[in-house]
Amino acid sequence: MKSDPNEYRSLEKMTYTGLTKNDLQFSITYSLKNEAQTNAAIGLARTAWVIVVLSIAAIHFGNATNRLVLYPLERMLEIVKKIAKDPSSAAA
Repeated sequence: MKSDPNEYRSLEKMTYTGLTKNDLQFSITYSLKNEAQTNAAIGLARTAWVIVVLSIAAIHFGNATNRLVLYPLERMLEIVKKIAKDPSSAAA
């Protein structure tokens, strides 16, 4: 552990100051480095989780779009091309 409180970043330390009955000022500094590292790890894990969830959702959205929109349009286009070549086939 570092002994100089100035070596810590502002998120890694908590400082309390106070006065005694004799008007002496004192200061206590606590290290919050472990908590800061834990919060950073949680933030990275949360970011990775969001990336995974959004990637899966994008894949499912793409598949649903193909199934519900693109494939029916391609079938309709094939029917239109077939009718354009032989209009009498539309009656059948």
